[in-house]
Amino acid sequence: MIYELSDYESDMHEANEIYLRIIKSALICPSTGDIETLSQHELYEIKKYAVAIKAQFIGAAGKRLRQAVAVELLDVLKAAGWDITPAVAVKVAKMLLGRGVNRKMLTDRYATPGRTAAEKADFACLAELPKNALYISSLDK
Repeated sequence: MIYELSDYESDMHEANEIYLRIIKSALICPSTGDIETLSQHELYEIKKYAVAIKAQFIGAAGKRLRQAVAVELLDVLKAAGWDITPAVAVKVAKMLLGRGVNRKMLTDRYATPGRTAAEKADFACLAELPKNALYISSLDK
């Protein structure tokens, strides 16, 4: 897989570290090390900012994990004999995720050297995808 659960765990840890760094930098004076006295409103604003930054990191990690699951499905389908091209890969990713996946990565991964425009992918296979056991099991992940 291009993005493992261990990568996701590491990203969650980093998000927590960033959150703590923001809180600490607001509460501890850098020169003396003393704890700053802040109003309730100031504390609320700092925490709100820190939570927003943490949420951005968590959201990005979740997107990377969902993309990895989609690419893993594409790899399994390709190994099972499906004609997976970058264009088909984009369509499958949109079906699974509701949005696209990095096209350069898909092109690098699924392009067939020497394939011409006359040898286009068969998009009819996409109609079979929702009935495919591999696709159905991927939705449960």
